[in-house]
Amino acid sequence: MLEFIELALNAGKRMNTLIKDLIDYSRIGTVKKEFSVFSMDAALQETLLNLKILIDETNTVITAGKMPEIYGDITQISRLFQNLIGNAIKYAKPDTPPKIDISCEITGDFYRFTVSDNGVGMDEKYWEKIFEPFQRLVTYDEVEGSGVGLSVCRKIVELHGGTIWVESEPGEGSSFIFTLPLSRPDAS
Repeated sequence: MLEFIELALNAGKRMNTLIKDLIDYSRIGTVKKEFSVFSMDAALQETLLNLKILIDETNTVITAGKMPEIYGDITQISRLFQNLIGNAIKYAKPDTPPKIDISCEITGDFYRFTVSDNGVGMDEKYWEKIFEPFQRLVTYDEVEGSGVGLSVCRKIVELHGGTIWVESEPGEGSSFIFTLPLSRPDAS
């Protein structure tokens, strides 16, 4: 009997997480917030503060290069970083402390940000699938989550006028790359 109660509680917890994530996903871009110029360093520092306990518990090492100022919503960009860094920690190799490197370079009219990790990686056939809502490569029992995080990342990046993709190899980690415009969309 206790086993059934535990199963029901776990299912309820997963459903609650899924509903919360769906609401968050649907709100991106509908709740109008003025874009402004802000430092990506500030967004990254906010993210690292939010993830401090997880980073410390997993002995994660994070390095980051110099970040530019961009035009956008700092709350959404912080969430983007939080999802990417959180996933890098979740999908770390067993018994291997996560290492995450965050860098930025200018490519044409865009900043190109890369969040690379030393995690489990994935086969190329999943590279596009993981950005679709509810697409998971592992079961909930293996890694908690609703399968909405990377679709949230895509929605945030596209709302800011950029694109996001992944490059990865099984056992060799992943690099999530996203672009954001150098200038304000309404600037001439």
